[in-house]
This record gives sequence, C-alpha cells and structure tokens, in this order.
Amino acid sequence: MKTIKKLIFGSFLIYILLFNAYANANHLTDKQIRINYLTAKEEFVLGEPVKLNLKFVNKTKEPYHVYIDKFNLPSIKFKANVNGKNVPLLMPKERLGIVPGNTIISNTIISLYLNNYFEVNNTGIYNITAIANIEFDQENEKFLLVSTNKFGFKLRNATTNELDNILQKYTTKIESHNSHKLKESFDAAEALLSLNSSNVIKHLERGLYHTHGFVKSRCAYGLVKINNNAADQVLLKALSDKNCKCKMAIMGMLSYKRKNIKIPDSVMMNFITNSSVHTKMSVISYLYNIKNTNSVQFLHLLSKDSDINVCQEAELALKQFSHTEH
Repeated sequence: MKTIKKLIFGSFLIYILLFNAYANANHLTDKQIRINYLTAKEEFVLGEPVKLNLKFVNKTKEPYHVYIDKFNLPSIKFKANVNGKNVPLLMPKERLGIVPGNTIISNTIISLYLNNYFEVNNTGIYNITAIANIEFDQENEKFLLVSTNKFGFKLRNATTNELDNILQKYTTKIESHNSHKLKESFDAAEALLSLNSSNVIKHLERGLYHTHGFVKSRCAYGLVKINNNAADQVLLKALSDKNCKCKMAIMGMLSYKRKNIKIPDSVMMNFITNSSVHTKMSVISYLYNIKNTNSVQFLHLLSKDSDINVCQEAELALKQFSHTEH
C-alpha cells in the first residue's frame, strides 16, 4: 500500500514539475511568429506526394532558430479526415538522414510531405487540423509556440499516364547533379520516399547514382522501406554494380531494417576484397545482424583485413556472435 502511495505521489510530483515548466516557459504568440500552412496545390492526384509548405512569418526584428525533424515529427500533430471520415495516422518514421535547423528571420518556408504522417490513399476532400507545439531558440533561450491551424486539399484519380509524368518530374530533379540545385534533389528524394509505393521504384533507382550522399541514402532507404521483391532486386543489382557509389548506405540500411534479404555470396566476397573501409564496416554490421550460416566465414575473412579497424570490428563481431550461440 505504501508503495502504491509513493508511486501516486511521485507521478503527481512529476506532473506538477512539468506543468510548472510549461507555465514558466517563454511563449510566443502569432503576433510574433505565425505559421501559415499552404499545400503546394489545391488539388493532387492519387499516388503523388502531397507537399505542405510551413511558412514561418517572423514579425519581430529578432532571428529565431527552429529545428523541425521532418521524419519523426513530434512538434506538429495532424488530425485528418476525408469526406467526413477520420484518416488513420501513420507511425513516426525513423530519422535516417540530415535534418537541418532553420533560422527564422522574416519569411521562411519548411516543406513536409503529408504522406509521411497519415494515409493519403482515398480520393475526396481532405480537411486537416495541425496542432503545433514548436520550440524555438534565441541566444540560448527557449521559446514555445503553441498554435492550431486548419487547411485542406482535394485528391482525385489520375488520368492515363498522368501519375507517371508527375513522378518523372521528381526523377529529373534527382538526376540533376547541378550543385546549385542540390536542395531540389534533396526535396525530390524526400517526396518519392514519402510514398512507400511500387510506383516509385524505378524513380528511386535513378537516385542511387546521385553524386551527393544524402540524396543517395534517402533513395536507398525508400527502396528498403518498400519491402517487396521488385525493390529488393533493384537493391541487389545496385550492390553488384561497380558504378553504384551508395553500397555502404544500402548495407547499413539492410542491416538495420531488412535482415531477410539474401545477398549473394559472390557480392559479399567482392565487398570483402574490393570495397572501402567504411563499406566493410557496414558489411560487418550486416553479417552480425543477420547471423546466417555464412556470417562466421565472412567475418573470419574480414578479421584478416589489411585495415586494423576492420580487423578489430570483425573480431568483436565474432566474439559477440559466439556469446549469443551459447
């Protein structure tokens, strides 16, 4: 009984502390910073990325810094319905990639893809409520903006070839190696990734050959996440292609998300003998995580690598491997 009372008292104390922290926080109002929620279009077609632009309007003369983790969005909660019926929300995504902070000086736009946060797979009129609890920094001081906004868009069926033409525009942006258009390539990769659909496999495949690591890794993650045979074959093809420079990213993500993909022994041997140190490290992680019959054999080979760091990592994996078997 005493234990229960202590737990109740402890919970109550935590609640009081959190409430006081919230009450004492520096709060911003929409007279200082306002968020406008603007979809890129009023009407989208079924199967395309639904882009939302968050326009931060800073009415003060002071810059504020904000960090919006777009792949695991804790600071904005969406409530959505289509044609009057509630839309299921999706689980937050793992953040695999760079999510830069933004300094809000006057008008700053941060783009999201709503396909990441709730199901966008029924035609009709979508009505969205966005509840924001966003933290800003200014000279090491924290500020909180709490706001509720509503917006909407229409989703219709695509006409013949319309969806593929739309997706191809994203691929064109991904394929651009112009350093001045790198932000567009980032955005296009994120857009296609949000769909988690077989329709984007061929488009994401093109992104595996981009020169920038972030674009390549986002496209690789998109293919890993689709989780079907067609996407898996693209990944295996890339791992065997000497012109593909994102093998390390693919191996790392397979180790983390998709341990069931069988990588041919010939490809594994090529990694062990002809790849970079960083890729070999990803291979070691993959071998340890899948724990199949060939893992020990390949780890022994890596433990004799010319690089001391690879050797040590492989030996550590072998030791951990042996512990799990007993």
